[in-house]
Amino acid sequence: MQIVLFIWLIALFYISYYLTGRDFFAPSTMMILGFIFACSLSIYILFDLDYSFSLQTTVLIGSCMTLSVVIGMFCRSAFQHIRIRPVQDKSSPIPKGFTFFALLVAVVVIIAQLREITRVAGTSGMFGQIMTSYRNAHGYSTDVDAQYPLWLRLTMNLLQALCILYMFNLIKFFRSFKVREIILQVVFLALTVLSSLLTSGRFSILSNIIAGIFLFHMTRIQRLGKYKTYKFGFLMRVMLIVVVAAWFFYFVKEFVGRVSDATLLDYTAHYMGTGVVNLDLYLNNPPMKSDIWGKETFYSLLNALRRVGIVDIESYIFHKEFRSVAGVSTGNIYTALRDYHYDFGMIGVFVLHALFSLIYSVFYEYTKKKRSNLPIIIFCQIYYCAILYMYNNFFYSNIVSFGFVFKIMITYILYKLVVEKQIRFRIVPVKRRPQAYAKN
Repeated sequence: MQIVLFIWLIALFYISYYLTGRDFFAPSTMMILGFIFACSLSIYILFDLDYSFSLQTTVLIGSCMTLSVVIGMFCRSAFQHIRIRPVQDKSSPIPKGFTFFALLVAVVVIIAQLREITRVAGTSGMFGQIMTSYRNAHGYSTDVDAQYPLWLRLTMNLLQALCILYMFNLIKFFRSFKVREIILQVVFLALTVLSSLLTSGRFSILSNIIAGIFLFHMTRIQRLGKYKTYKFGFLMRVMLIVVVAAWFFYFVKEFVGRVSDATLLDYTAHYMGTGVVNLDLYLNNPPMKSDIWGKETFYSLLNALRRVGIVDIESYIFHKEFRSVAGVSTGNIYTALRDYHYDFGMIGVFVLHALFSLIYSVFYEYTKKKRSNLPIIIFCQIYYCAILYMYNNFFYSNIVSFGFVFKIMITYILYKLVVEKQIRFRIVPVKRRPQAYAKN
């Protein structure tokens, strides 16, 4: 059945590619490409194991991806007949002086993170061991004392917004910068990578790489005034970036507290290929459903509503059960479809998946025609949800949240402040009133 699913996905990829104007970056095309990648790795994982992939999972994934192709084709066709006037570009490079402020924010965040790590996990042992202890306390516990303080979380949101803006700045205005300015901005981006690693995770780095590629794609459309298909050489460079990212993902595993003796291929397959396998295992043997409405699908939103007292639920950890095949661990990655099914059943899968595909296809086609900087910058921050759909449900669990709204507000203010320069602060000297002199 895996081979059948793989062939089905290959056919859908070509159909989606041509029906969306041969646009390699259309959300439906990239979503299917992600599942092709995961499916090929799952075949590699199960090659020597006695396991039969079920027809139910094949039909579920194939039909959902087919639905995405239909929605993507409909949106592409509809926007061909909708006139959207591109806005006038009022952007200019971020001032060099502001870059020093960004560097200061990055240094402050990193120092604060190191202090939190040593506070929670101590200082005994190698750094990798300390990060392992910190990751277990920080990521697998509801203990408030093991979490970052509020001020640090807010500052990290500021740092993430600055990271996106500086990627946009480098890509859009690269030719206008001197070498020294480029070096300063690259140093800042490198510090944001270090900050991401100190969270004991690598996901934000991966999402930022995807955001950077998307920013290049959209600024190219801005420059040309329309979408133009890419040459084969560019796609090969993108694949090289993916390979380098996979190698980096593997290389820093011990730095973030993960220990594994697996090879690069086995390690990548374990993370990116087991979602399809685990979805099949889940559908054949699902756990007992929770009493919490939308527990997995709307994780961030529910926790925010819990903290302000709107919903009455207990704090819970967002970690799914681990699975194995023939004694070989396949982890706890299940694709985005698992969350929908766990909370809302099979009907919920198709409704939520169709809504996701519609939102992304409409937003993407609108952004292509509008060619405005702000929609591009906002969409680049959520574009990873389509590519990593085969990995997890990031849109409803992360993006549909008050935290993301706050992040967008920060991004908007910073963009208006340092890119469009529409928000200016000026100190006006206070004029003294003339003194009345007494008559002699």
